[in-house]
Amino acid sequence: MEQTTPQQPTETDGAWKPRSKVEEVAATINIPSQPKVMQDINLEFNKEDIDFGKIGELIRRDVSLSAKIVKVANSPLFRRRKSIESIDHALLILGRIQFQQTILASALRQTLEGHGREMDQFWAHSESMGLICDVIARQFQPDLAGYAYMVGLFHDCAVPILMDRSSEYNTLVPRVLARDRLVSNEEEVVGEIDHASLGMAMTRSWSVPIPITKAVMAHHSDDFLVHDDPTTTRLHVILAIAENYYLYSRRAENEIFQPVTPNPWLLTAIEVATGWSKHRIDGLSAVLDKRFSDI
Repeated sequence: MEQTTPQQPTETDGAWKPRSKVEEVAATINIPSQPKVMQDINLEFNKEDIDFGKIGELIRRDVSLSAKIVKVANSPLFRRRKSIESIDHALLILGRIQFQQTILASALRQTLEGHGREMDQFWAHSESMGLICDVIARQFQPDLAGYAYMVGLFHDCAVPILMDRSSEYNTLVPRVLARDRLVSNEEEVVGEIDHASLGMAMTRSWSVPIPITKAVMAHHSDDFLVHDDPTTTRLHVILAIAENYYLYSRRAENEIFQPVTPNPWLLTAIEVATGWSKHRIDGLSAVLDKRFSDI
């Protein structure tokens, strides 16, 4: 089957409207910028003839990033039988796509550095969601796998920023990560902005493709018909399926999550928006259980 490149809408599309209040509040928050090394690495990956030697050289210049890449590459999420000991070894073992995913996850983690049990659980959640979205996309829309990984990784990227900004916000984190559809209003009361809106601002500052940014903005909603381009719709749906699986199908016992009652109309909304049948989506559990049984 011929693969197609997802069409990337522009900021003039109808569903992409300026949110002046969001931008005003976001401007008062110190949003971490994309590391220069990540910008340079992305330039290399975007070339027709990728120079992996130069990418390795760029990474090795940043000792902290190098260490994080090796650590992430050795995590249970990648299910590697042999320990990865260096950047060159990671590239050899992981292959280009997973290597690029590992770099992105490591750079984001380095940028939003934090310590403590809740932060460890947050990163386990974010990195797992990236890979779960990747697997779901490969089942339904393989050409979106790269975008799907990014939307899973970035969807809650503003949470650590808001945690640092307000100790009161920490009380909302379990509901935020549990995809409580009503928590956004309380976030705005506590900090003037919700994490999805701030996540939109951060992904824009990192020059993340617009469909990913729009899906991040919408991810606490189950209204998949709000978008005016199919790429964003499908990314939003993939993320919703992934979160539903992570929170309910796995039945993970984790103190940081307080799952709310799942939306009984979710699968119907997905089928209306994409044509993906409930039967096919239900069948994903077996695929995901096999891949992620130990996370």
